[in-house]
Amino acid sequence: MDYQRLLAGRSAIVTGGVGSVGRTVALLYARHGANVVVLDEDEVEVEKIVQELRDINQKCSGFAGNLRDPESIVQLCNHAINALGTADILVNAAGTYLSGDAETLEEDDFIAMIDWNVNSTIRFTKAIIPYMCDNRQGDIINITSDLATASLPGTAGIAACAGAVLAFTRSVTMDYIRYRVRANCIVYPLDGIEGRRPLTGAPAPEDVANAALWYACKMSRFIIGDMLPVNGGMDYFAGMRGE
Repeated sequence: MDYQRLLAGRSAIVTGGVGSVGRTVALLYARHGANVVVLDEDEVEVEKIVQELRDINQKCSGFAGNLRDPESIVQLCNHAINALGTADILVNAAGTYLSGDAETLEEDDFIAMIDWNVNSTIRFTKAIIPYMCDNRQGDIINITSDLATASLPGTAGIAACAGAVLAFTRSVTMDYIRYRVRANCIVYPLDGIEGRRPLTGAPAPEDVANAALWYACKMSRFIIGDMLPVNGGMDYFAGMRGE
């Protein structure tokens, strides 16, 4: 195993590729030898990250479209497959956070979070997983909020979305492991760290990207349907005010 190029020869699609986490994942994957396609909504920002990726690997590319529209997602995935030839890694990093409890969270905001965080993950998985099954190889890494398992006041919507993504990840593993397709989930502080005190300082996108690299490479080949909290131990301090 070449530890400097853990993803050599692999083809990866990263959704939400212009966000801090998606961008960092895409760049790290390219440095480790993967051909990467980033997908997001802002065409200008997609072009910027593509230029950075191509400084590392000329075979990388990116496409802009609506990550919440089913037809747009199918089109984006077709573009990605045409560019890569296939895809054996999918990182679902698109997501958003809007605060509110069961009474104060506006329905439109909740629906928007479902589209960004849950429906996007399901739709991209549905579009890409047939290629993984045909190749009998695939790694799906879903990134969502650590509120899938922790609790904070005023986070009912994102907690519900994160819980759905986590449950979906486990179901995908059960349904597709017979095709050698794995699905794992990374949970991290999508909502920031206000009201919580991490044991190791504030989180950084690199922390999530390193976890996503591990899940995508052979070092984690026996890790299936897993959830990895990348949150500096913040579960232990949920609801506490930092100093």
